[in-house]
Amino acid sequence: MEQRYRTGGREYRVSAVPSGQEYRVEVEGRAHRVRIHRRARGTLILEVDGQRRLLHFADHGGLRFVGFAGRNFTLRPVEASAERELPRRTEGGLEAEMPGLVRSVRVSQGDSVEKGHTLVILEAMKMEIRVTAPERARVLRVFCREGQKVERGEPLVEWEPV
Repeated sequence: MEQRYRTGGREYRVSAVPSGQEYRVEVEGRAHRVRIHRRARGTLILEVDGQRRLLHFADHGGLRFVGFAGRNFTLRPVEASAERELPRRTEGGLEAEMPGLVRSVRVSQGDSVEKGHTLVILEAMKMEIRVTAPERARVLRVFCREGQKVERGEPLVEWEPV
């Protein structure tokens, strides 16, 4: 089975072929041996190339959200990308990718941040989603607060490049 996903402005090819009790998983030509040890709703315990790993996942609005190895990914199946583009980054602002709860706001109005700096942490479907600065910027406004529920597309932070 092969899937194509778009994330971070790039398209990735992912294939998974069963081989006994394992899968041969290939991501952009790099092969991995993967064995599923345990499945629970939204969670997999995997053995990837001999190392145990925890993977969280959720599907919402045609997107797949994955938490793996300390990183979060928003994957858009290539076939579904023409249906609807959900803005995460708009000109001068960042929006919630999916409904969730604001766990932490790490910036204030006037803060200067570097590319990759965590601005807001959301919790959605038992996953932690870090909203990060797409470039070096100054925070103009913060629209959310800790404990607030947000909907998909709701503005979180307004910024301007520095």
